[in-house]
Amino acid sequence: MIKLKANSTIYLHKIATIDKNLVIGEIGHISKDLKLEITTKMRNLFTL
Repeated sequence: MIKLKANSTIYLHKIATIDKNLVIGEIGHISKDLKLEITTKMRNLFTL
C-alpha cells in the first residue's frame, strides 16, 4: 500500500542529488515493492 497524502507521480527523468540537510521533511512513503521496482528499473537504465 502506498501511503502518500494524495495521488502522486514519481518522475525519474530528472535525477539530482542534494545534501540531506536541505530536506525539510517527508511528504509520504512508498511500499517496499514499489521501491524495489523503481530500484530495479533504475539499475537496468543505468546498468549498475
